[in-house]
Amino acid sequence: MPQPVLMTKRLILRPFRSGDAVIIARLANHRSIAEMTATIRYPYPAIDAVRYVRRMVTRPNDDIGPFLITLKNNPRYAVGAAGLHEGKNNHIIGYWVGAAYRRRGYVGEAARALAQYGFETLELPVIEIACRTHNLASKRIIERLGGRRPKLRMDWSRMGNRYVPTLVYDVTYMDFLRADQSGGRR
Repeated sequence: MPQPVLMTKRLILRPFRSGDAVIIARLANHRSIAEMTATIRYPYPAIDAVRYVRRMVTRPNDDIGPFLITLKNNPRYAVGAAGLHEGKNNHIIGYWVGAAYRRRGYVGEAARALAQYGFETLELPVIEIACRTHNLASKRIIERLGGRRPKLRMDWSRMGNRYVPTLVYDVTYMDFLRADQSGGRR
């Protein structure tokens, strides 16, 4: 099954294309992104972006993501990346957005679209979403999606070449629906 294109009110989440490496190199080359993700380092060399995009473009069609997040009113304008991929026990949502595009609700909107696709199209029973313990913005996003009762684990960070404390949330479809009905409020 080919990777879908997901649309929200303001965003298009689309599969990567070979020309996207330049965009990814520019967006991901920020210390704060490296600190909050497991696989991005800082500085983020252009060759890493080329390799990453090449892997995304040539991966098997049965994979779900990641997606480049672009603006609906200007689809050539990318703001970050998000994905839903198979983990050891559950499917996992991951995301990041360029530093200049934070605090605009793009990540929450993209994560909601991925969760909805995972629950309603793929019929997943549980989706895992994780964030660094000090990432308050991501914690709020996850809670608005229905994430409750996080577990603490130590995850590898490429940025510091060390393990860092990470909160891991399991979101069930019922939790997601309850959060959706309450507008994301607890």
